[in-house]
Amino acid sequence: MIVWDEARQSRFRIIRIVGYASVAVALEKERAAAKEEDFLDHEEKQALLKIAREALVAVGLSGWESHSSAELSGGQQQRVAIARALVTEPAVLLADEPTGNLDTARSLEIMELLARFNTEQGITIVMVTHEAEMAAFAREVVHFLDGRVDGGGAG
Repeated sequence: MIVWDEARQSRFRIIRIVGYASVAVALEKERAAAKEEDFLDHEEKQALLKIAREALVAVGLSGWESHSSAELSGGQQQRVAIARALVTEPAVLLADEPTGNLDTARSLEIMELLARFNTEQGITIVMVTHEAEMAAFAREVVHFLDGRVDGGGAG
């Protein structure tokens, strides 16, 4: 069991509300997909590594824990970013261009993964995309033009 002081509990509650996955994955070239430094502190290392491994399994990357980002494809790197966002079990996942640098097949894999997390775990996905094909996965689409809402409604 992990025991935290009130300040850490409060910070963790905020983190849990919103997870974030970006196309700018920001994975260091020589860093493994699941490293202790991604998490809270040393005393929780084993429990958190278990959670990280479970998140990697959830995104289809079981066995890739020790690989650096240089060893991962763009789609795998994006799945690592999603796994990192899922570790805190957020109610909302913000996905900024989650398929922006991926080919069509990898883009569809990522969108199916996000759709699965929405359906199976009830995670609300808020996604920004310029790709109509990817926006078609959404139940609701809001269009922006020149920084203002230009229209929206059910997908």
